[in-house]
Amino acid sequence: MKYGFAYKNGMLVNIFCGKEELYNELKAFLVKTFSISVKEVSRPQYIAEQKNNNWHDTYSF
Repeated sequence: MKYGFAYKNGMLVNIFCGKEELYNELKAFLVKTFSISVKEVSRPQYIAEQKNNNWHDTYSF
């Protein structure tokens, strides 16, 4: 699994994860469609940010 943070104008707007192929496709889509930047992060960073923001939703494709 790969984990990422999505930023727009320097602000965190989303976090996401997925298997490597799906992650890379989603990253390319987000960057191209929404003009955001994506930073790959570790699983512990991903979980910490999820807990800090009380984000408990899970979406799957």
